[in-house]
Amino acid sequence: MSDPRLFPKLSDYQISCAKDVGEEMALSDGEVIFREAQGAADFFVVLEGQIKVVRNGDQGQEIFLAMHQPGEFTGTTDLLTGEAATATGFAVGPSRVVRVRAEHFRELLLACPEMRALLLPALTERRTTEYAIEMQQQKLAALGKLSAGLAHELNNPAAAAGRAGQNLTRLLSDVEGLCCGLLQCVMSQTNDNGVKLKTLCEIASGDPPHLDPLTRSDREQEVGEWLADHSVPDAWDAAASLVSAGVTLDKLEAVAKRVTAPYLTKVLTWIAKDVEMRLLCKELEQSTGRITDLVTAMKSYSYMDRAPTKAPTDLRSGLDTTLTILKHKLKKKNVNVNRNYGDLPPVPAFGGDLNQVWTNLIDNAIDAVPKGGHITIRSAKEGDQALVEIEDNGPGIPPELRAKIFEPFFTTKDVGQGTGLGLDTTYRIIRDHRGDIRFDSEPGHTKFRVYLPLN
Repeated sequence: MSDPRLFPKLSDYQISCAKDVGEEMALSDGEVIFREAQGAADFFVVLEGQIKVVRNGDQGQEIFLAMHQPGEFTGTTDLLTGEAATATGFAVGPSRVVRVRAEHFRELLLACPEMRALLLPALTERRTTEYAIEMQQQKLAALGKLSAGLAHELNNPAAAAGRAGQNLTRLLSDVEGLCCGLLQCVMSQTNDNGVKLKTLCEIASGDPPHLDPLTRSDREQEVGEWLADHSVPDAWDAAASLVSAGVTLDKLEAVAKRVTAPYLTKVLTWIAKDVEMRLLCKELEQSTGRITDLVTAMKSYSYMDRAPTKAPTDLRSGLDTTLTILKHKLKKKNVNVNRNYGDLPPVPAFGGDLNQVWTNLIDNAIDAVPKGGHITIRSAKEGDQALVEIEDNGPGIPPELRAKIFEPFFTTKDVGQGTGLGLDTTYRIIRDHRGDIRFDSEPGHTKFRVYLPLN
């Protein structure tokens, strides 16, 4: 999956040239061969095993840059300038390399034209890619700080508005009771209408039914015509509110039988306004609740206020949080998401980084599926690994593009709609966790499988 422009394979002749100038070294697991900001990095050719290259982030976290396989070369992009190493490289498992010291690197380039023709373009391409990654990380760091401040700013007014909505609902119930009691005292002096008014609050506070659009329209038509016949102001607006609160024509007829004509219009108007106020209170509570849910999801998604270290991570929670963040996009295309989570223990991981993985994969799936499409997310345990599958029913990845999708800056989206860093970032994060990502694709079926070690 490595981009050959960034990580070209050396020929046997080129490796022999490196051996002539350098020396072979056997490395144990975790042994460092160059360290960030500590002297110039030498040039290394990997013969056996793997060399992982990382860099320290602004918050002390480890940023994965590359995993070099046998036949590839490593060092840093400052080999030609002799400046201090910009990254740290170490062995993953027992490994063997050829080391060409920095002071002999120019000698290698002069002695081997084939090496020079391969190395210089690759080093230039790597430096360009590193610069783009640095810029992206700076933007993400700035976005993270902005998100943290925004989350705190939103959380307080949202919580206050939520409490206000709850208190308003409670006070409205108290006012209803007092109003009915007052009306009972006044009206019962001339007739028995006041005794019957005790049912009005129950009618106004009815539970909203679940109605399909056609049934709702029919009921609003019936109630609106009835209210208009009884001279209720704004009868059609009142009908919509009454039907939403579960008030039926039968309940209104019952009120009409209990309350005499001089009072009926005002009583019906009062019920309609009361119902409308209750609906507004409920809408206020739901809206503020939605804001609170989004703030909570954003904090969970970005792992705000948590140390940037690996920790036991619930993959299912991360997937659900990502779906919450992308809910607006799912709703816009009416995408159906099927979640099939198996019994899975926590995975040692950088939770915020993994959420970037889920975002990239799910976001791409949403873009791929047609309107009303389907996405299936599955998690399971396979041996000593956790498996997450994200499947969609989009048109699939064309065969000629499948070898390129993990390359930096490769994208099939229109200009301005993608950076081409999504799947490259995904691949790097998964490899940084010593995991693996695979995919199968054909028209109507694309499935990405992410494997992460449990230990």
